[in-house]
Formats: sequence, structure tokens, C-alpha cells
Amino acid sequence: MIISSALFDVILFGGLLIVVGIDAAMPGWVGAATLVAVAAAVYVAATELSHRLGHKKQWTQEALSSGLALSSLFFIYWWWANHSDLALLALSIVLMMTALMLTIAIISCVNAMWNQKSAAPFAGFLMTAIGGIILGALAGPLTLGIGVIYKVIAIVIGGVIWKARERLSPAQDETKVETAEVSERWVLLPKGGRSLDRLVPVLVFGVLLMIAARQLGQSSPLPGTRSYAAPVVNNVAP
Repeated sequence: MIISSALFDVILFGGLLIVVGIDAAMPGWVGAATLVAVAAAVYVAATELSHRLGHKKQWTQEALSSGLALSSLFFIYWWWANHSDLALLALSIVLMMTALMLTIAIISCVNAMWNQKSAAPFAGFLMTAIGGIILGALAGPLTLGIGVIYKVIAIVIGGVIWKARERLSPAQDETKVETAEVSERWVLLPKGGRSLDRLVPVLVFGVLLMIAARQLGQSSPLPGTRSYAAPVVNNVAP
């Protein structure tokens, strides 16, 4: 479903700010609201990543890129933030679906290599897989490991960078064509595309602020989360 660029910006950046506020008010949720919102944004961005590779004549599958991106994100969330049975169930479902998509992608890639008598499809497979994993990993700090203020700063700065870029470099015709090709999908897509361009600055600043928080000695605000700030020291009674 295609919506206006401005409306997509409101939904993306405004939605992220709202869920961060919800999780701050409900610490017992262990960042679950932020996880769901970030996962939705990552899914859309990973899909666009695959389509961009396709337009560059690379072998790709959007189910592979989105599956690996979500698997990376959910694994980071489960490993560092939430060891509950519900979190493990969600991770298990994502991993099972991704395993299926990965199997299909491998078979498809091998078939393409055989038909083309070339290793070129394997390069596309690697770019799709690695790109999806990196995208999911970059989204990790936004769901855990940094304070609410840092998350808000990352979202706001990322939004400002995107709006500045949008003014300097409006969407080109080929981007509009790319968006039209996926207009029948159930997910919300911005007119002119570039959902990936919107999300990446937010994720990168989330990583940078996580590093800054660690340097400042800040512990993770989430209950049960392993701290990025300092190693755990066991107190031993004399």
C-alpha cells in the first residue's frame, strides 16, 4: 500500500517515539513495544534492500533479506534483554520461518548458477544475506542497551538527516517505478520509496549512542538486560 512520503515519515518516526515512551512508562514490558515497531520498520527496509539489489541485476530474494534481518534483531533482543518463554517462542517462530526461506533461497540460487553457468548469483545471495543480517544487528541498540533519552535523540537526529537529504535529493523516477512494483503488498510503503534511507540513520545513531553510553559508564535501563556499560562483577563474601 503506497502512502504519501510525509505520512510515512509521521508513522515511522512518530511511531518509534511513541513506543519508546510506552516502554519507558511500562518497564515490565522489557522493550517489547519498541521491538515490534522496529521489527516492522526493519522488515520494510530489508524488503527494499532486496529490490535495490534486483534493480542492479543481482540475484536476490526479499524473503531471505527480511527473514535474516528479523532473526538477527529477535536474537539480540532475546539474548540481551528478555529470556522469557514468550520471547523465546517469538524467536523460535522467526528462526523457523527464516530457515525455510533460507533453504528455498539456497535451492533457487544454486539453480540460477546452474542455468547461467556462472557464480554471479552467489554474489547476490551473499549481499542479500549479509545485508539483512547487518540491518537486523544495527537495529539491536534501538530496542535495548541505551537509555530512553538516547533512543529519542537517535530517532530525532535520524529524522532530521532524512528530511535534509529528501530536500537535497528528491526521489528519482526509477525509485517511483521500484515502489510501484511492490504497491500491492500489504505493508505501508512511502511514495517514492527510500524507506531504507529513512531507517539507516536512526539505526546508526543508535549504535553510536550505545557506544557513547558505554564510555560514560551507563548501565542498561531494561530489567534483566546485560549491561553494555561495564562487566558484571560477582560479589564474593569474605
